[in-house]
Amino acid sequence: YDALQREERDAAATLHAAAAKSAELEEEIAGVMAEVVEEERRIDEQAQEVRRLESEAKEREERRRESERKEVDQREAAERKHAARLLELERRRDAARDALGKAVSTTQHVLSSLGDTHEAEIRRVKAKVASVLERKEAEAARLADQLAAVQAANDSKQAELDS
Repeated sequence: YDALQREERDAAATLHAAAAKSAELEEEIAGVMAEVVEEERRIDEQAQEVRRLESEAKEREERRRESERKEVDQREAAERKHAARLLELERRRDAARDALGKAVSTTQHVLSSLGDTHEAEIRRVKAKVASVLERKEAEAARLADQLAAVQAANDSKQAELDS
């Protein structure tokens, strides 16, 4: 019985460790997700800035028709710079999304593995409990038979004494 209790405590400790690891991974996912949300927010702000700048560039395009060729060259250079910046921001956003996807996939794999381990441990403990219960029931039946034999002998001796 002590061995069974130790096994149950060990199983509970294993389950507790798995739950702690699961919580750790969930916290890590939450941290990564917060970083992605913050990065997307920055990207959105920068994209708005780029859109604003592009809008201003269009206004400059209308003025360019009336201004010298030098102004046209400056505007086109600014637009190329903004386009390159936007492409870089999009690349960063895509990289952050890829990293989040990998982290989520890894976490799901770890959680699945922990779940499988947990289920296997539960099955093992249940089988052990069932085995112990069977042994205890067999012992109880044997003791009941012995008690019945002792009571029968006692009743027989009592009947002899009474006669």
